[in-house]
Amino acid sequence: MLLILLRFSLFLLSLYGGRCFFLNQLKIHKAFALLAFNCSLILSLYIAAFVGYLEPVADIIFVLSTLYGFYHLILLLRHRKFNINDYFWPSLWMLFYIFILGTNLWQTNLEHYDNFSHWAIIVKYLFTQGHLPTIQDSIISYTSYPMGSSLFVYYAVRVAGFYDNVMLLGQFSLIVSGLYGMFAMIRDRSRIMLVNLMMAAIALMNYFNISIRMNNLLVDFILPVLALAGIAIVYSQRHDLRRMSFLVFLTTSVLCLVKTSGLMFAVLVWIYYLITLTQVHSLVKNKAKLILLALGTLFLSLSPILIWNNYVKATFPVTKHEVSLISYQSIFNAKDSSVIIGILKKMWAYFFNLANISSQGLLVFNLVLLVAYLIIRFKIKRPNSLWKLLILGNATYIIYYFGILIMFLFSMPTEEAIQLAGIERYTSSMIIFIFGLAFYGLVREIDYSFKEQNLAKRNYRSFSSIYSKQIYQMSAIMLAFFVVLMLLSETNGMKYHNQNFHNSISAQFMEASGHEFQLNDDRVLVVSTDIDRVNSYYTGFVGSYYLYSANLIAREAFLMDLDEFAEYVFSFDKLVILEDHITFNTMMEQLVGHSYPVGTYDVSIIKAKVQ
Repeated sequence: MLLILLRFSLFLLSLYGGRCFFLNQLKIHKAFALLAFNCSLILSLYIAAFVGYLEPVADIIFVLSTLYGFYHLILLLRHRKFNINDYFWPSLWMLFYIFILGTNLWQTNLEHYDNFSHWAIIVKYLFTQGHLPTIQDSIISYTSYPMGSSLFVYYAVRVAGFYDNVMLLGQFSLIVSGLYGMFAMIRDRSRIMLVNLMMAAIALMNYFNISIRMNNLLVDFILPVLALAGIAIVYSQRHDLRRMSFLVFLTTSVLCLVKTSGLMFAVLVWIYYLITLTQVHSLVKNKAKLILLALGTLFLSLSPILIWNNYVKATFPVTKHEVSLISYQSIFNAKDSSVIIGILKKMWAYFFNLANISSQGLLVFNLVLLVAYLIIRFKIKRPNSLWKLLILGNATYIIYYFGILIMFLFSMPTEEAIQLAGIERYTSSMIIFIFGLAFYGLVREIDYSFKEQNLAKRNYRSFSSIYSKQIYQMSAIMLAFFVVLMLLSETNGMKYHNQNFHNSISAQFMEASGHEFQLNDDRVLVVSTDIDRVNSYYTGFVGSYYLYSANLIAREAFLMDLDEFAEYVFSFDKLVILEDHITFNTMMEQLVGHSYPVGTYDVSIIKAKVQ
């Protein structure tokens, strides 16, 4: 454990070095320096993977960034200049956030949700093979899914070792870099109440992330976080068009590479980016350069995902969740009118069901903005734009929800579509995004409602009355209390998962077989008593991750005659027993004279006993 901690510390030092480089050499804004390095790292590894130099490029980046980080750390300690700047309070909050969640993730085992272990298998594949998947690699089921954040997690495990907590903390590091960028939306970061309000938004985002969680490698929380960081980039860097465009390119290109649905979030950032460019159009003398800047940014942002889609089409004749009209038409034609009507009814009912986290989030989003608008408009008597944000947020969510419906109809197999598979994850992503937008608007409008608008003149006396100062102080305290409670609630959820991990399929495989890191074609039979997880293919998918073989079959039913049982078992290379299975044990006792406890066995040795 000490060695893992030491290696992970080197990983963090490399991130620190990368941040220092972007901050000092490229003059990137301090709120986005770490995010810029992380996105550049992903894009660099992405290019390296295409040209066959993934491992050496990852090593070179690690060595250079770590040395640069070590150099700056020595300078910092030598000169002892710990300046308290305008990001003191945001940094303090984020350190608390990292400590609270990070220490729990360090003790957390990887969980496999929804499409089971795809993202973990991708990281494991990159870690062991060092190149992009090919047609021969049947271990990768979702071949059309882009690599995105998996490349960042790959970098973490290459530096710190292939462990569950390293993968989870690696992804967490990417998320934190996006969350930190959100504080750039605050005009006056010396106002603790505004900083606390933004931190409350982050805490609420974690609550609405409950269907995704951080104990897995699903990317649905990364998407809104990167998109919100992109919005903050455009807003705060609008007076520096080149750096703004550069950061938009980095963020949105990675957004598209994280997942295909990331394109929707990228489009939202691009729309705001183009609107901002039109607003400064009259201030720029060379209009042609401005147009070229916009077109170049959009083209470069789309290039990585377009290259990936071409690679998928050229490499894999048939791909799961393929992005193509022929694939969509085939899937849609497989659904008759009764199935389509059933999906429409379920989607309609889901939208208005307040038992769902996303529906609750949409309701709270509307209430918060509506109440805030009324208070600022009629109590403080200042016109504000929160009503526009209210309309924009609802419209964005409805369009996205309609997009999910289209996905269920055209790109998702019938069996998954009629169950609305993964809908809570998809909707939660957009709820998190519009919640971030809501709090962006709140911190801006509250700031503009303060008596003193000259930031240089603001001090502890900058209040219209003692009463307003008391309200400000009480609000800051209550928000801080709310943030702490929400984060503690999140950690309690993680601790509950950790306490019950021993009952999971993952724990059973870790006990029965451990991790196999040699990609193989062994035919493996997995014996389990959990019929639901066997029938849903969950056990088989998770088993493929641990045993690193695509030729794995999980089975619960063994009611057959002895000859048939023997022929079936002996057709495999390995036998993995996850639990004490009464029927299987009875058949094995008849076949070889005794049963087998939980573990992994060579079938050829069992077969030799019979012969």
